[in-house]
Amino acid sequence: MMIRVKSKIGDMESLFPAAEAFSKASGCGLLLLGTGAVASERHLLVCRHLAERAFAEKRNIAKSLKNETLLFVAATMKIDTAIGRAGVKDPSDLTVFALGECKKREVLEALEARELPIKFAGNELRAIERSALSRIKE
Repeated sequence: MMIRVKSKIGDMESLFPAAEAFSKASGCGLLLLGTGAVASERHLLVCRHLAERAFAEKRNIAKSLKNETLLFVAATMKIDTAIGRAGVKDPSDLTVFALGECKKREVLEALEARELPIKFAGNELRAIERSALSRIKE
């Protein structure tokens, strides 16, 4: 599930703990992204698949599937760069990607949010290619 939301939680210091508390309680991880960080839902699904494969093959860089997916979305191997490129910049407008089975209503309640229309950025095929090739070393 991927949704774009406007959260009533006004600061990042409160938003991330709310998402983490929901994840622990429900067993459903939430990846919070800046709006426009993803080119399409397929782009995000490919990034999740690449992250899962990296873990299965023991090639992961991050310690969690959530952060490994973020690295692929941002097409980088550095978490600081990934946060700068694809991380949440404004808690009142973000994209939430569920890494598991979550109910949309419960996610919206946990983040004190309402749903907004999805907003994609960039060319889907280029974004997928950039993510898939991001681990190739020169």
